[in-house]
Amino acid sequence: MKKAIIIIVAVIMAFGVGISLMPSSVGASASSEATEKALCDAEKARGVNADWNPTTKHCDRPDSTNPENMISTILNILFFVLGIASIVMIIYGGIQFISSRGDPKKVSTAKSTVMYAIIGLIVAILALAITNWVMSVLTGSGGGNSASNSAASEYDGDSTGCQSHGYSYDHGTGHCN
Repeated sequence: MKKAIIIIVAVIMAFGVGISLMPSSVGASASSEATEKALCDAEKARGVNADWNPTTKHCDRPDSTNPENMISTILNILFFVLGIASIVMIIYGGIQFISSRGDPKKVSTAKSTVMYAIIGLIVAILALAITNWVMSVLTGSGGGNSASNSAASEYDGDSTGCQSHGYSYDHGTGHCN
């Protein structure tokens, strides 16, 4: 029972940390603008349909209301939080071990904390892999983002437009991927 409480508390704490680390557009400054532009460019490099809008100083994501993208974003945040929770618990178990001063009961508790945190980290990684696979099967995208692939198809026959939006252009077929 005590282990379950520790795990539940750790997950709740990690969720709180994850929420507090989420980017906010309130009080944007030049440094946050540069950071958001860099993140937008990184998304574009990964194949996400995202373009930096210098007028609004925000990343335009036409596919952001797509349910597939929303589910993917929620799952990525959840798995990030679970990973952070596991790492925090490993550190907490290490601190318990150091402060146990040889007391067998405290040493056992510390070892259990570290062991369960490592198991939690492994489960989170496996869950991420499984959900990514399930999402790719359900969307038929083969692991890619079908929304961004459909957005790329609007540039079929336009090699300049295709490449300027970060997609690859197949000159043989005239398709933008």
